Amino acid sequence: MNKTKGCLIANFATVPDNLLYHRLSLLAAQILAMAFQEVRAIRMALESLVKELSREHR
Repeated sequence: MNKTKGCLIANFATVPDNLLYHRLSLLAAQILAMAFQEVRAIRMALESLVKELSREHR
């Protein structure tokens, strides 16, 4: 009985750490998604600029 209680207590003790890790993982994923959106926007702007400059030099 004591071993069972000990296991249950140990399992419950790890839940907050797991939740924190999960939340941090989600936050990191959201930050990366925002960063990639910015990179994509900059890339599109640069591609547009290169096209415009290449038209001017024809």
